[in-house]
This record gives sequence, structure tokens and C-alpha cells, in this order.
Amino acid sequence: MRYKIVVFLLCFGGHYHVGLTQIPYPGEVPPGKAQYKQLSAHSAVLQNAVIGMTFSTDEKTIKVRRFEDKSTKEQLKIDGLATLFEVTLSDKSVVSSNEFA
Repeated sequence: MRYKIVVFLLCFGGHYHVGLTQIPYPGEVPPGKAQYKQLSAHSAVLQNAVIGMTFSTDEKTIKVRRFEDKSTKEQLKIDGLATLFEVTLSDKSVVSSNEFA
């Protein structure tokens, strides 16, 4: 019986802890789940109810093309000028998403 109580408390405590550490979204509309939509062979959108990002790819790189705030309808056209991500290797060298081939 003691074993069952410990397991229950561990499971309940884990869920309770996660609930306390989550920050509520301050906007009027909850963001909801992220959705992925393929626009073409080289273009896709990752979005939820609050924001959306359009990506494109060519033979070697992935680039952010546009960022949209759906609540204000404002759009930031990046057109591939920003690096999507960077990875710092153990030797402290940095490889960006623009360098993947």
C-alpha cells in the first residue's frame, strides 16, 4: 500500500509541478497548438492562433521569409536575411543554418 501511495504522489506531484511552472499567455486569444502547412515543394508555414512563420528552402539552406503577429495583423518580411539557428560545437566553433549542405 505504501508503494502505491508513493507512486501516486510522484505522478501527481510531477503534473502539479509542471502546472505551476507554466506561464499563462497574456493575450486575449490562447495560442493553441502549432500547425504545419506545406505551401509548395520549397515553402512551409508553422503557425498557431497567435503567430505564424513562413520558411523556404533551397538545395542547401532553410530561411525564414516572414513572421506574422495574427492579433495585430502585422507582418515582418525577413526574406531570408535572418539565420534560423546556430549550433555551437565542442571546439567553440559556430555553424549556422545557412551553412548546412
